[in-house]
Amino acid sequence: MDELLFSRKYYVRKLQKNDIDQIYGLCSKNHLYYQYCSPYVTRKSIESDMMALPDNVDFKDKYYVGYFKNEKLIAVLDLIDGYCIHWILNDRY
Repeated sequence: MDELLFSRKYYVRKLQKNDIDQIYGLCSKNHLYYQYCSPYVTRKSIESDMMALPDNVDFKDKYYVGYFKNEKLIAVLDLIDGYCIHWILNDRY
């Protein structure tokens, strides 16, 4: 899967550890989200999310990507390709 094809409107690329400050800057402004989905974001939790994988999933299937508008990060997506299908077929039944 090519993350560049995730949007026709925004530039999309995989996020790296050197993006953590920018990710934190975006996420830490979303107080309402963290009011309902705690714990509150930290730089350490972002780094953990970047590396988090469910059991029996390869890292090649993880897409921790950022959406950029005019070089500014506007959204983050943590996607694991095929995971829901894996969960439904293997874990749920």
